[in-house]
Amino acid sequence: MKKQVLSLRTCLIQAAFVAAGMAGVVLSALPAGVTISNEPLAQPATAVKPNIMFILDDSGSMDQDYTPDYINDSQSGSATASCFSPGDGNGGLITGTPAACQFGDVPYMTPDFNTQYYNPDIYYRPAVDYTTPNFDGRDMTPQTSANTKTWTAVRSNPYQTTSTVNLATGYSDRVWCTSQSDSATDTALCKTNTSYSYPDRSFPYGLDTSNAIKYKTGAPYYYRLQPSEYCNDPD
Repeated sequence: MKKQVLSLRTCLIQAAFVAAGMAGVVLSALPAGVTISNEPLAQPATAVKPNIMFILDDSGSMDQDYTPDYINDSQSGSATASCFSPGDGNGGLITGTPAACQFGDVPYMTPDFNTQYYNPDIYYRPAVDYTTPNFDGRDMTPQTSANTKTWTAVRSNPYQTTSTVNLATGYSDRVWCTSQSDSATDTALCKTNTSYSYPDRSFPYGLDTSNAIKYKTGAPYYYRLQPSEYCNDPD
């Protein structure tokens, strides 16, 4: 085994010398220098300005916290809604057409459907700190537990404001109740999802008496979806 190693090493050294010799031959054949044009070769005009555009999209969709767009679609025309039918406006019945998904609905709060939502499989690097000297690309302070008083003072938008939010107890979770007049914090009359169980026949109402979505606050959460198949034949 030792002889084989020495032989291989010798061959490699010899090959390196041969390669170096070839490199010398190739380099000696190159011209002294090449002038690269700063203008399009196919356009004879001179002093052409750089064709670079910096575009910011400020359309209404930039306000959305969901992708793709159809997550919030209602069941009308060619649009296909994706969330359970609520009992609001339907006498408590949940047998209507599917409804548009809203913040707090299970499909809205999973990266498996809403690709903008938090995904635990992704590392979210802090934003670039543009205030550093010479703009050296340094990251902003990471919003870790240690840097946010155990998630109670998380920067909401570090580029625009120093304000913070309490993620430990201030994250909205949609509730489904026995009636629109129920208190969202009444755990006997209102339920939150742990799986996609609500709305159901017992807890069909997701709006309050002013037709606003009913929420209570708590810790952040996300869902993961597991596809299932339902067949008309056991085989």
